Amino acid sequence: MIENKNPEIERENNILKETIKSHLQHRKETISKYEEQYEEAISKVNILLKRKDISETPLVDLTVRKEIQTLREPVVNPRKEFTLDRAYVLEILNIIKRSGMEFELYPTAFVKLGEEDLRSIILSQLNVIFEGSATGETFSKLGKTDIHLNIAQGQIFVAECKFWSGAKDYREKHIDQLFRYLTWRKNFAGIITFSKNKGFTKVLSELEKAIIAHQTYSKAFTKLSDTHFQSTHRFPSDEKEIEIHHLAFDLSVK
Repeated sequence: MIENKNPEIERENNILKETIKSHLQHRKETISKYEEQYEEAISKVNILLKRKDISETPLVDLTVRKEIQTLREPVVNPRKEFTLDRAYVLEILNIIKRSGMEFELYPTAFVKLGEEDLRSIILSQLNVIFEGSATGETFSKLGKTDIHLNIAQGQIFVAECKFWSGAKDYREKHIDQLFRYLTWRKNFAGIITFSKNKGFTKVLSELEKAIIAHQTYSKAFTKLSDTHFQSTHRFPSDEKEIEIHHLAFDLSVK
């Protein structure tokens, strides 16, 4: 029996090696694609970039890289369910905030970029911390979502990037579109809004009203900061609730 099985094992091992090589090559190509998108987006920004000497001051402290942990003990059933801890959600959002605040410092440069370019810059920052786990234009449920942060076992955080086009669009298009990408098992999601409009205070006021007026809004509208809102919504066809974070950035130019 062993003599009969050995050739089969050897054959499958060879197949496994090729499968691993193929997977690694695909992963390398995916990461390279986002690096190219980042470089292309940065090339459009008219800001002089000075290269640091990373031999003395590394750009990235590898000792602080984060690994998203599962919240439940391993079970015998191979189909495991994973839940993202809220602390990680806030950490993800803080990374996005830092990127958005950089946009606000140089609005004349970044306002020239489209949604995809701004998204690529945000993805590059997320991938520095979460080791290439953030992707864009990734299929989720009924379409492609802008930001999709996952772990090896499954997708966990979805966010959309949009330019502000009024409360009506935010209510009837942006929030509705986000729900097209959310499965019942999602507990957190985000909408990132870039505003070119003058009068950012008015934009924030209209944004708040649009959130509360949406048909899925359930409770718990909270201002975590002047430009970071949190709200709880029900899934359109279910009583299940999800926490949505709304980040807004001012790219208006005087």
